[in-house]
This record gives sequence, C-alpha cells and structure tokens, in this order.
Amino acid sequence: MISMVCALAALVSCGKNEPAPQPEVVLSVNAISFANTGETKFFHIKSNLDWTISSSESWLTLTPQSGQAGTIKVM
Repeated sequence: MISMVCALAALVSCGKNEPAPQPEVVLSVNAISFANTGETKFFHIKSNLDWTISSSESWLTLTPQSGQAGTIKVM
C-alpha cells in the first residue's frame, strides 16, 4: 500500500507542467539624455526573468549587459 501511494505521488507530481511565467520588465526611467561631452548615468532594471541588454550605438556602453531575475543597477 505504501509503495502504491509513493508511486501515485510520483506520477501526480511529475504530471504537472507549470506554465512559463509571463515576462515582466520595469525600468526606473522612461528616457535618459546625455551631454555631448560624455557622462555616466544609471538606471535600474527589475525583471522576473533573466535578461540581456545591448546598444546599437558605439558610444554607449552598458554595464552589466545581462542579469538574473530581480533588480539591478545598470550604468
């Protein structure tokens, strides 16, 4: 009887497929402006999933370029 309950518990626990979470990303700013003399600014990314960020502009460097779920400061 105990082995039957354990087998049933294993089947039930393996049978559920949890749906993937919906991606959620929140930025701490809507826009950032830079002077033409160059400067460093930062913003925060809050996400429930791992993320990556990039720029097509050679003058813009983002650090870090990826992160895990949670909130992180990007420069």
